[in-house]
Amino acid sequence: MLVQTFLRSQPLNVQLRTLASKARKHRLPPDGPILGLDHFLQRARVLAFWRSIVREVNKIPSPAARQEMRQYARGEFERHRHITDIDHIRYLLSERRNLTQCAAILRNSVGSPQYQG
Repeated sequence: MLVQTFLRSQPLNVQLRTLASKARKHRLPPDGPILGLDHFLQRARVLAFWRSIVREVNKIPSPAARQEMRQYARGEFERHRHITDIDHIRYLLSERRNLTQCAAILRNSVGSPQYQG
């Protein structure tokens, strides 16, 4: 109440400046440490990789195989969620590319007559 009375008695530019400065104080701190450029770039690559996995998994015709593959992919991502070493992240990205290949193989084989799953 006292703040509202103070603001009403001030010119508009002072009111706006006061409100703007108060809004800055309420900003939330970042969830974790501030990322460097290398971390930021690797994070973007990991997110792009995740999206490519989801796109490939969604193309699998069998709902059971699709759900199993999605659970596996999510489990792998969750298992490595807290890794911060850049070299390790790069290694995992290079090794995990076969996950999308596996999804593509599953997509093609599930519709074939040889599949008995």
